[in-house]
Amino acid sequence: MLTTEKYCFLNLVSDIIPPASSNILSGRWQKRIQGVLNSYPEATYACVNYGEAVCPEDISEQSICIDGDIGQVIEELRK
Repeated sequence: MLTTEKYCFLNLVSDIIPPASSNILSGRWQKRIQGVLNSYPEATYACVNYGEAVCPEDISEQSICIDGDIGQVIEELRK
């Protein structure tokens, strides 16, 4: 299924989603990303979120979670 390409699924979280709906969306998103990563075992999942950078436990070995402000993290990566 996969070739020699490497994949990274990047999740940049924003506070534009109201808190009441964010848990529902987060659960749906986690199920989707789990399914995708199960199909692409060589892929990496990366999440940037201030105060809540998490991933499902079963994909933690292929995940990078960065707890920080998205703007500051991107600025640091650009250096």
